[in-house]
Amino acid sequence: MGMSMVFQIDEGENEQHLRRQLLLRTFQQEQEFTQRHELAHTSATLTQEQIFKMMQVIEEIRLKRYEETL
Repeated sequence: MGMSMVFQIDEGENEQHLRRQLLLRTFQQEQEFTQRHELAHTSATLTQEQIFKMMQVIEEIRLKRYEETL
């Protein structure tokens, strides 16, 4: 009877350890997903800003050329 009790205690600790590992792994995966999502969103935002700035520069060049022809 003493052996089965020890085995039950070990089993319980093992289960808790596995549960903790699973929760930690799930949490890490969620964090990684969030970081990847934020990174993708940030990249898209930067690209939009860069396009806007490029359009402004192109517009300025176009206006300068137009003024020079006048």
